Amino acid sequence: MTNLIDSLGKSEIDSMFNRIKTEIGNAAPDGELHALIAAMPAALFIKDAQSRVLLMNPACEALWGIPFEAMRGNDGAAFFPAEQTAYFLKHDRIAFDSGEYTVYEEDLWHAGLGENRRLETHKQATYDEQGQPKMLIAMCVDITDRKRTEG
Repeated sequence: MTNLIDSLGKSEIDSMFNRIKTEIGNAAPDGELHALIAAMPAALFIKDAQSRVLLMNPACEALWGIPFEAMRGNDGAAFFPAEQTAYFLKHDRIAFDSGEYTVYEEDLWHAGLGENRRLETHKQATYDEQGQPKMLIAMCVDITDRKRTEG
């Protein structure tokens, strides 16, 4: 089976990630980039080096069941069970420390649905000119239904 990044077109996603790395910094992305991110069908989110959410697209808001305005600037501890938050933060650190593109599965509590959803999450860290962690660009896809049918 083709992985998510390959199926979406790795070169196009790499290009978008490079634009995000160049343009976002601490400021909001420009109108064209913001429209591109908002139109993506995959859930996209960006965190700072302290794992605080800087950006979420509408697909991510729907998948997480949380509006961006509520998540902006925090690490999710107020919205997810403590063990899930710890797991998310651990994998953020792995992505930052390794410098490698990471893919893994995780459970995410969706309060609106009253259940955990199974996600496949992709993370890529970015670094400043001194090599210090800057941002974590990530996307996730809900694989709950597939996992349930696999049994």
